[in-house]
Amino acid sequence: MGHGSHTSDNDPHILEQEKQRNLEGKTPEIIPGTPGFNPALASDSEAAIRAERAPSMPMEELQQHSVNIIQHLHHDAAHPAPDEVHNPSSDSEAVQKNMDHSKQKTDVHHPL
Repeated sequence: MGHGSHTSDNDPHILEQEKQRNLEGKTPEIIPGTPGFNPALASDSEAAIRAERAPSMPMEELQQHSVNIIQHLHHDAAHPAPDEVHNPSSDSEAVQKNMDHSKQKTDVHHPL
């Protein structure tokens, strides 16, 4: 990890893809307690600080959150996102838009 490095390795394809995901309100809450934050667009240090400041969670809940995020990112727009990815108690506009978008899709879930 060099000075000014980014989680996307400054890959223009990844940066554009993640930028579009943000603009469309499809960024899942990857780090709990940081709705709308996209670590792929952040520097490594910014992502680390956000993760350190995230609210504490029981290990099982954090593991399940991680699984849900990976499934959501793996399936992306081609498959419906699980409702569990989002924190329904969040007042974030991005999270609410994401939840509305997910509800409009079918309930068919595909295995990894």
